[in-house]
Amino acid sequence: MQINLNLSSRLLCTLKKTLSRSISDIWLFRITLVVITIFYVLTLRAGHYWVGDDLQYIQHAINLVEGKPYINPLYISNAVASVGPIAYPPIFPLILSVIYVLFGLNFIAIKVALISFFISALSILKANLKQYASTITIIFIILYLGFNPEFWDFKDQILSEFPFVCFSLLALFLMQISDLKQSYAYAALLGVTMYLSYGIREIALILPLVLITYELWHYRKVTIYSILAMIIFVLLVIVQKLSLGLVPIPVELNQQLDLLVDSGSASPTTFSYVNLSFENIFKQGVKYFWSLYHILQIRFLPYSGYFYLIVNICVLTGYLKALFQKIRFIEIYFVGYLCALLLFAGYDGFRYLMPILPFYIMYLFTGFLKLASLCNHTLKLSLVGLLLITYINIAGFLEKESNFVSQPTYDVKLDELFSFISEHTQATDVIVAMQPRVIAFFTQRQASTYPGHKPEEFMKYLRAIQAKYLVTSPSLQKPQNTKEVDWVLTHHDSELFLVFDNETFKVFNIESQKANIR
Repeated sequence: MQINLNLSSRLLCTLKKTLSRSISDIWLFRITLVVITIFYVLTLRAGHYWVGDDLQYIQHAINLVEGKPYINPLYISNAVASVGPIAYPPIFPLILSVIYVLFGLNFIAIKVALISFFISALSILKANLKQYASTITIIFIILYLGFNPEFWDFKDQILSEFPFVCFSLLALFLMQISDLKQSYAYAALLGVTMYLSYGIREIALILPLVLITYELWHYRKVTIYSILAMIIFVLLVIVQKLSLGLVPIPVELNQQLDLLVDSGSASPTTFSYVNLSFENIFKQGVKYFWSLYHILQIRFLPYSGYFYLIVNICVLTGYLKALFQKIRFIEIYFVGYLCALLLFAGYDGFRYLMPILPFYIMYLFTGFLKLASLCNHTLKLSLVGLLLITYINIAGFLEKESNFVSQPTYDVKLDELFSFISEHTQATDVIVAMQPRVIAFFTQRQASTYPGHKPEEFMKYLRAIQAKYLVTSPSLQKPQNTKEVDWVLTHHDSELFLVFDNETFKVFNIESQKANIR
């Protein structure tokens, strides 16, 4: 009897300790998220460096609210001159439309909403990583991501990555739950979540492939639950295509259509950028390899190349460790998404890598702990690693802030350009600039980007679309753009007249816009 009482007492004591530790872990995780949220919101910047994608998303959202055509008729996009697809998927614009209805065109409100998606993504990440690491390790992973200078700097961008990461992580978590529960309800929810990811970025097509690959590997068949999820996903994609197809698409300029007929090409879509050549795959691989080097801030360390080699050895160890335990959804997604990036000719290092960066960091941490345990110096090596991470991240923050000092000056110069175009040009004038979507949004003028052809074809394109003004920004242009613009200004100086110059931007009036194309 005494033995039973002692055993019961020990079990009760163990249960209390476990429960107490669990409650402590939950509160520690919540405090971590609150600290990251406060840090992000309090350090929001007033200015904004517009990249064009952001304003195209916002314009889509405004058009949805105001019942206008989804595609912006002011942005001229074709196979000769384009900075991206003429339209983006609708889910992110729908999110923005809700904010627009509630707060109007409030950029700070949009940024705060996007921060909430990032914090939600970190919460969902914790649920995804439970099977890989302890709670304390997961909290350190969350801290690393939350206080990484690249993620922090990205909070000031109005782009779709934070919502996409949130929904794609939720889809991966629901795959795990659906696999365990074998429930029609979870399968249906998974189908909707996969679609929401796709409705933000079309690279989410990888998610159904991850689901199929997992089940074929483990079950040698696709289960009825996954079939239901994919049916719902496909139906919603079809509804999206039909809905956007029903939105009146504005007729493009007759001159532009004539140009397209001559070129024998069509306006580009997202899938126009797929390139299966070995040369492209190799170049993309090299670019993303060094993007990771930049994202991790390792460049601030001496012998940084050796440190980067150690980092990737740890990542490979962590990935193989997880792979040998069990091939899970995350392992398939990590490799599948990376392969999709290599096949895509477009490049935007941090943005495009963001959806798999949490897993890259997770493999880094788990691989490091595995290798450190073999040396029997886990605690000492972990402390050294934390000190190095703290140092390089502080250096990264300082660099970001120093680069941002010139932003107010840039904003003033940009406002001066907008004012000139709005006040000194006609509403029907066509503007050619490096960032046409920015010009179109703030000046309500039709705008196209520089043509992607030989310099001698530049003027031909300006005439073809009857462009009235050419905007240049020598300090911001890519070398290739500078070469093309310089060639045009040199060989057609009698046709281009400088009408505006604020040292950052120059505007040239094109006097021969009605000349015949030679």
